[in-house]
Amino acid sequence: VGVAFYVLGRLAKLRREAGKSTVQVSQYLDLVALGTIADVGVLDKNNRILVHHGLNAIRQGRGSLGILALLEQAGRDPKKMQAQDFGFVLGPRINAAGRMDNMRIGIECLLADDWATAQRLAQELEQLNRTRRQVEGEMRAQADSIVQALAAADTSIEADADAEKSDDIIVQHKLEKKTTNNRSIVLYQDDWHQGVIGIVAGRLKESHYLPSIVFAPADTERTGDDDAIKGSARSIAGVHIRDAIEQVAESYPDLISHFGGHAMAAGLTLKRGNFDAFVTAFNAVLAQMGDEVFAEKKFT
Repeated sequence: VGVAFYVLGRLAKLRREAGKSTVQVSQYLDLVALGTIADVGVLDKNNRILVHHGLNAIRQGRGSLGILALLEQAGRDPKKMQAQDFGFVLGPRINAAGRMDNMRIGIECLLADDWATAQRLAQELEQLNRTRRQVEGEMRAQADSIVQALAAADTSIEADADAEKSDDIIVQHKLEKKTTNNRSIVLYQDDWHQGVIGIVAGRLKESHYLPSIVFAPADTERTGDDDAIKGSARSIAGVHIRDAIEQVAESYPDLISHFGGHAMAAGLTLKRGNFDAFVTAFNAVLAQMGDEVFAEKKFT
């Protein structure tokens, strides 16, 4: 975001020097600050300066009408706004549009040039964010229940297999289950909403310290085996999630339709009928990694 701002500033200067009409790009510093924080940009010296001036603009009432309207919906006083409000107050409300409906609503809110329009769009975003929280909560609860059921089933199978062994050995086997058998959480449900699968995957990764991928239908009205499902992946240190998915794609070219991402997060699309095969192939890739990768690191 900061780079784009500097490019626009340079273009504005060139237009002024050429005698052409231009704008004062500093009026957009509130949007630059929002984009920098909400997109988890690195707060180096330059970005800190941009965020500082953007924050001051909002505190002085010079922020965009859309931002001021969103703060009003959230019950926040612009004069007391803090940098973290970009990420935890404004960001989720704007992103809710793309997650639950159409990102255009968020863009139009930020670009609104009259207060009535800004308020109306901010109200829409507030409602979408409430819906997003509700859907996310329901999906997280369902995902947790599925994970617990799978863990209970694994424990039951292990207990039966080790019935002749001592209780101490059975307990040890349970403790080692995470590093010897289950190295990922990969879930799918026909009624899940693709707008929040990334959030749910992130929560699962944090709760269980395992690479997690959550899938949902690309179209909730099309859930046949040949229909597409979209997945959002979140990873742990030591597991490059995009590379792991790429290994699956290279070994099974017809399994994944397309994918992309980086070390800690990725997205992919495949046919619903390929889900089980993907889970098996993905876990096979992770099985090649050392146990130490999946041992959660505690810092004190």
